[in-house]
Amino acid sequence: KVSMHIVDTIATGISLIDAIEELNQPLNSIEAKPLGDSITQLMFESMWCLLGQDLVAQNSDTHLSGGDTHMWASQLVHQDISDQQEAVTVAYIRSDYLLKLDDFSLIKPNEGEGYQIGVGSNFPWVHAIPRFKYIMINTGPHWHPDLKWGPNKDRKELLEAFTIAMKKVFGYLKQHVKPDQIVWVRSTPYGHAACSQYTRPSTIPVKPTGQPGEYEWDMLERFDFVWKDMIEQENDERFRFFNVSLSNARGDAHSQPDHDCLHTCLPGPVDDWNKFLYHEITKMTI
Repeated sequence: KVSMHIVDTIATGISLIDAIEELNQPLNSIEAKPLGDSITQLMFESMWCLLGQDLVAQNSDTHLSGGDTHMWASQLVHQDISDQQEAVTVAYIRSDYLLKLDDFSLIKPNEGEGYQIGVGSNFPWVHAIPRFKYIMINTGPHWHPDLKWGPNKDRKELLEAFTIAMKKVFGYLKQHVKPDQIVWVRSTPYGHAACSQYTRPSTIPVKPTGQPGEYEWDMLERFDFVWKDMIEQENDERFRFFNVSLSNARGDAHSQPDHDCLHTCLPGPVDDWNKFLYHEITKMTI
């Protein structure tokens, strides 16, 4: 009953910010930072749509870049504090891999993005962690077999490299995330080959087969389990796995059928992710 009430509340126009203020939660405690690739950017854009009555773009320099002139960050601020210098309520930083692929080091401002597999952005982000209470991170779709992982360019080498890299990221977070901060690691729903064939949600999700043209989507669930296992073993309230695998059933929701069968439309399944996030945050305040 609680879950349905919370989802209905945000769907009918009472914003995340309003609801938390009603629960006597300080305004600055709802500061959130989604972090990851373009799918996380989609989640940020969805959040802006859902909370647009309260949040406005923050176009001033809030120093969220840490002085790095080669990166950008999308920022929103609650309209009631939009006149406050450097105020940020929600921000998004694109980081396709979360660290440098060259040496698996956490990127600092002005260090450069390092080696990348394909096109994307791999901006520094750890310097901004202290400014936010809630942090959502994700990586996966940009990880592919590569000679950097080993001579065979196969999935085994890829999974081993991903596991080592994410242990580095998790190790950093365990040392630097404060007791009153929460980090969610979001799962990555897979794509659906030839997605124009889907005209409605699937009763049983159709999993990727690992065939050419599926961009290693079959590895995304394995990547999810790397994080899920680490978080469960650590058993630390600061870190939580955010499971959005329900979107695996939405082959019908992709934004460019047969051209882009990974990203989804807005409005669409990603809106549900933000409603679930609303639910998780609200659970901690009641």
